[in-house]
Amino acid sequence: MNQMSDTQTHRTSDPQGKVGQILTAARELFLNAGYGSTSMDAVAKHAGVSKSTLYAHFENKEQLFGAVVGTVRQRLQDALTSVSTTDERDINKMLCQIGTQFMHYVTEPTSLTIFRVVIGELNTFPELGREMYQSGQISIGGLISDFFRQWTEAGLLAVDDTKMAARQFLALVKGDLQFRCLCDIDQMPSETEIKRNVEAAVAMFLDHYGPKKK
Repeated sequence: MNQMSDTQTHRTSDPQGKVGQILTAARELFLNAGYGSTSMDAVAKHAGVSKSTLYAHFENKEQLFGAVVGTVRQRLQDALTSVSTTDERDINKMLCQIGTQFMHYVTEPTSLTIFRVVIGELNTFPELGREMYQSGQISIGGLISDFFRQWTEAGLLAVDDTKMAARQFLALVKGDLQFRCLCDIDQMPSETEIKRNVEAAVAMFLDHYGPKKK
């Protein structure tokens, strides 16, 4: 099921026109009816396009679901990239910005519903879970790993294994807050909760990976 991650970038780069209509319709159906109950025919009808138009852009439902997930994840990637491209040199501040953007992503209603859809379909479609995890680690984890490598070279961090450090950082930032939101559809974290979660995670992370004192 590698097609899901392979097609996310170019399929989601045109939010207008037919592709935008298709992705909007698919997102609504996947989130409301689930993956298994959503057909390509239903997406075409809901989007107001012909089946030939739908299949011209997306070869199958797996690819389409991947593109829907990709549109949500792309917003996070853009936000994280904007943090890394500034002239900011305060590593605590940059890590807090990254952690906050990540927490907004994993606790926003659309992301939570996508996670619930994938979890609910795992017994029937186990490939959804594997692909979502793998593509997420490659895109988000890989991006943060690159940041850590650059910041280590600049003397702002002291990280040997940046991939492991990226995984650890994201796990620290999430804490149990995302899981609480997943389990309670009425649970939405406040900005104060997110701030406390992120600041505590960053403090723990820097305690281990901060620049070594001479």
